[in-house]
Amino acid sequence: MINVIGGVYYENCRYPYWDEIYGSGLRAAIAISELSDEVVLTSPIKNELISKISGIADSFGIKLNPIYSEILVEFFYLHGLSAPTIFPDLGIIEKETIHIEGERILQYGILENDVIVDGEKVVYDPQSPLSPKHFDENGSKAQELAIVLNESEAKFLSGESDIVIAGNKLLERSQVVVIKQGAFGAKVFETGKDIVSVPAFKTDRIFSIGSGDIFSAVFAYYWIEQSSSSSEAALFASRASAYYCNSKLLPLDEKYLIDQFSFEELHPIQRDDSYEYDIYLAGPFFSIQEFWFVNDVRLCLLNMGLKVFSPIHEIGFGAAEYVAKEDLRALKKSKAIFALCDGMDPGTIFEIGYGKANNLPVFLYCSHELDHNTTMFEGTGCEIHEDLTTALYKVAWKIFEG
Repeated sequence: MINVIGGVYYENCRYPYWDEIYGSGLRAAIAISELSDEVVLTSPIKNELISKISGIADSFGIKLNPIYSEILVEFFYLHGLSAPTIFPDLGIIEKETIHIEGERILQYGILENDVIVDGEKVVYDPQSPLSPKHFDENGSKAQELAIVLNESEAKFLSGESDIVIAGNKLLERSQVVVIKQGAFGAKVFETGKDIVSVPAFKTDRIFSIGSGDIFSAVFAYYWIEQSSSSSEAALFASRASAYYCNSKLLPLDEKYLIDQFSFEELHPIQRDDSYEYDIYLAGPFFSIQEFWFVNDVRLCLLNMGLKVFSPIHEIGFGAAEYVAKEDLRALKKSKAIFALCDGMDPGTIFEIGYGKANNLPVFLYCSHELDHNTTMFEGTGCEIHEDLTTALYKVAWKIFEG
């Protein structure tokens, strides 16, 4: 039995379209509902939604333990990698303190409540990239504690920029630390043992909303309920995240994590520093909406750890001869092109052609272009995607694997 403590939230995304009630708690509980012998979901739930959430929980065999709430927290995403707009404003939410005791607990950070846990075996996911909290900061206790968090959270909580130093420092307050590193997989730290690296996996599509929830849920199931080693549990968690990102299907079926798992491992290599840039970002930037989109995509690529050349950011406006010369120079010093092709901007098309003539791999985001508009791109081996998140991950994987 596992008691999942986490939020039940409304989630809306425009690209790709997603309009569901999930949140970390409900998603995790559903994910492991066919793996675990018993799943309890403890979550703040708005009074008017308790009947609906109870029905959902019942359909998956989940025992619901609602904490009555007056609000439903809502997350609005423009695309899968955008920072969400959260309503209501977190600054006006008055957090109530609740106490929960149990043997086996998976705890996510909750926006509406401050949860003090007293457990035997606990997995803690802070779920807050901006201001994560230590598990024991509010007096929570665990006989055995595993912390699962992403790289930015680990650096914030440890105060260290080196991921190995950060992991070992967090290990002073727990028995296990798992730090997720995106395309670089995860690192597993355990008291008295060597650091273990767990791979990420290459999928056909990437739906990223909730993927971290799935990782923590599956890690908790194997580490807590199956008594798997921390590294084995993390490997199953990475596989489960890949399966979910590719399909969005829940609950998880164990056969797809073991016997029928077919995705290839991602094998990052050491950076080739002979290139000045990883990515040449091509796209129109002449209106406020065009510039906003280029800027947003650039930030996504930078957050993935990539070196990006964006003409509007690096060169700006100027005489045609100067701008063209500098842009072409940057193209020759880039490993790949990522092009925003909606609207078929002439400058973008020229940059793609120049890149292909110089044997650069080209990745295109085209959300609504007619097939005949992309004939030359397809015919020359450009990789074309209608989903932005998938396109961004695909070009990142290309760079990381060389």
